Amino acid sequence: MKKILLLSLALLLFSACNDRKNRSIYEDVSAFIEKNQSISYFGYVDVKSILEKSDYESIEKIGAEIAKEVKLFDKLISKNQPIFIAVEGPSDLESNVPLMYVFAEVTNRDSLVSNIQKKGFDIEKSKMFDLHESGDVAFAITDNRVIFITKPGLNDGKKIIEKAIESLNSESPDNKVKDILSTEGDIVIGLDLTATYSNFKNFTQMEESKKKELEEITKNSYSQMVVKFETGAVDIEIKNFVTDELKEYYGMASDAKEVTSKLGSGPVQAAFVMNTDMRKIQDFINRFSPNLLDEIGRNAGGEAQFALAMLGDEGIAGLFSGKLGIALMGKPDITGAFKPEFNFYMELGNSVLPMAKGMIGGFSASMAKIDLVGSKLNGFTSSSFLPGKGRLNLPKGCENFGKNPICGFVNFEGLDMSNFDLDGNERYLNLFQFLTVDMDSDGGLIHLEVKNKQKNVLKILVDEASQDIKDRVNS
Repeated sequence: MKKILLLSLALLLFSACNDRKNRSIYEDVSAFIEKNQSISYFGYVDVKSILEKSDYESIEKIGAEIAKEVKLFDKLISKNQPIFIAVEGPSDLESNVPLMYVFAEVTNRDSLVSNIQKKGFDIEKSKMFDLHESGDVAFAITDNRVIFITKPGLNDGKKIIEKAIESLNSESPDNKVKDILSTEGDIVIGLDLTATYSNFKNFTQMEESKKKELEEITKNSYSQMVVKFETGAVDIEIKNFVTDELKEYYGMASDAKEVTSKLGSGPVQAAFVMNTDMRKIQDFINRFSPNLLDEIGRNAGGEAQFALAMLGDEGIAGLFSGKLGIALMGKPDITGAFKPEFNFYMELGNSVLPMAKGMIGGFSASMAKIDLVGSKLNGFTSSSFLPGKGRLNLPKGCENFGKNPICGFVNFEGLDMSNFDLDGNERYLNLFQFLTVDMDSDGGLIHLEVKNKQKNVLKILVDEASQDIKDRVNS
């Protein structure tokens, strides 16, 4: 009976080890992050998807060469699996230099090591992994993984890599990290708020009781950003998975319609509004780190330190309430020329209100209208776009402006980009039709749409870059 139990245990252990050896890289990275509580940022880049969407092989003259290099790369490191990253949060405000990890799947260990040695890198070989260390960089190659680390002043690379390999081979529980890493996208980034605030408390001299409170309200809280290069557009989708108590400190209203109603009337080329409560954000700072602004000012230097000191006891809420709007009014003429006019609205905080009252008279001569009623500042540079003449005329694709507490857009249609000092890069902006930003406490979407709706945006950019290079060579 005893022999049967021992045999069963041995088979179970063998099965578990074999499962870990054969499991996917995203499970390994999930296990690594689970073991390393200081990791604040993590995610991946889907190299295969990005390459295919860019249609790199069709690039004139150099496409075939790129394809040859990609084929060689795939024999060494698999492009069928994403390249994963993990970054520790900063441990203090002064250095602000985190340790960064990069993980990739190895196709052939011996071939990869040989290729690296041919390029002049010294490799220290061992059964467990082959290692290179040089300055701020170290990397190791195992039978199925590449582990790359970098940090200024790195002096214990081998030790860090040994610990990383151990973590990669540990248990991979089902949790939000694994959910984020398994999300489909071309680029996926996760932010562990628990780890971020844990690092935050290390350099703000937080009281022990406050540390425990902060751990509780950030428990299992994450933010996720997914970048997708689509046909005709780029989408950056953001999702917040946070506790209700933490979300309350974001101070966001349900929409920004109250602010947009103060921005006058007429055609708009670009605009930004926010309807938030800065007092709630300052309440968070006061509760957990009342010395945070002093620390930021001390590390940022004289001017920033003076500006933060001017905010007074109300902190950032003394600057403005959180309600702000600005609109670039007018539209381009038939030549694409554009004369910008501005409408703006802002609810000032008590720290800057006396200064604003003293200065408003000096602005009146150059404004069509400017009012300061209580703490509410409202200004218009042109009489053509004053209130009472209808509503804001929003460009096509930007009709949702104001429906979220943080919104913005830029309409590129009709603009002559040569009027802007872009050092010859205006040709790239000419590809785009509009940009929109919509955010609330649950997340949001940044949408950048191109004029060509038939091709993937990466293909469009690659074609334009290829033509740009050709034009510069010919000129």
